[in-house]
This record gives sequence, C-alpha cells and structure tokens, in this order.
Amino acid sequence: MWLDAGSLRQWMCPGNTSVADVELNPLVGDTLRIDMQTPDGTLLRHMGEYGVIEPPHLLKFTWQSSATDNRPTLVTVILHPHAGACQLTLVHDLLLSEPMAKAHERGWADILLHLTQTV
Repeated sequence: MWLDAGSLRQWMCPGNTSVADVELNPLVGDTLRIDMQTPDGTLLRHMGEYGVIEPPHLLKFTWQSSATDNRPTLVTVILHPHAGACQLTLVHDLLLSEPMAKAHERGWADILLHLTQTV
C-alpha cells in the first residue's frame, strides 16, 4: 500500500485534504511526489526519495514540503506481525522545531487513520 500510487491516492491525505496526484517509482534512489489539495484548491506538494525498501517490513524515504521549510526530512515505516494483525511504527526524523514536529504528528495520525479505514 505504501509503494502503489493508486493506493496512496486513497489514504495519504491528512485532515480535510485530498490527494490530487501521485507520481512514484518505488526503487531505492528514485523519487516520489504526492500533491495534496486543500478544500480551497491549494496544492501542497510533498517530494522525497526512497532510501530503503525491504518489503514487507521496512521503508525509508525522505519527505520534503513547505511544511518542512522545503528541507528533506526522513520517514521510516516499520511493519511487523502482531497478535494476528500488523503493527505499524512510523518515525519522522529531522524536523526542525517542536511546532513542526507536532504538526506532522497530527498529519501522520490522520493519514494512518485513513489507511486503517482503507484496509
């Protein structure tokens, strides 16, 4: 679900945004772009590069947008079996300030909620 553009379009949207476009090539060293759209039509572009892809357990990619002051940050997604289901751990490193970290924490919480509703 993390490496498929069609899947990401369904759930990679925090708050009241929607996903307007996704482009990705899920190979280490290649890029991803996710454009989220606000209700007023503003596009929020998120870009990154895949650093580690080890299906089905580990994914690391950079994450860069206006919300990171256009500086690359690092997202790590770890998946592992837990009690007959799947446990996901998401860590977002290199955020520059506490307010930036809190905003991304809220955003990722919304995104993961959408993901669980999609599965």
